[in-house]
Amino acid sequence: MAPKVSIIIPCFNGARWLKTCIQSILNQSVALEIIVVDDFSTDDSWNIITQLSIEYSSVFMGLKNDNKGGNLLDDLGLKTLQGSLSSG
Repeated sequence: MAPKVSIIIPCFNGARWLKTCIQSILNQSVALEIIVVDDFSTDDSWNIITQLSIEYSSVFMGLKNDNKGGNLLDDLGLKTLQGSLSSG
């Protein structure tokens, strides 16, 4: 069995690109999990993340952070991932 690939996506006001990004990842032919960590966005990002986490609950997780910046977002994502390979 191929290893599960975990993809961590830090997000701050990325609503404009979020669905396209996630759909591109979902089109891959590997076992994966997607973790999007929202950094207290002021646009529609969190609503999109919530919608996608319901629609793709088997592979997708959304986490919300209190505006702490990219490095802490990656750390939060790394603590959550379950795959043996990661990219972020």
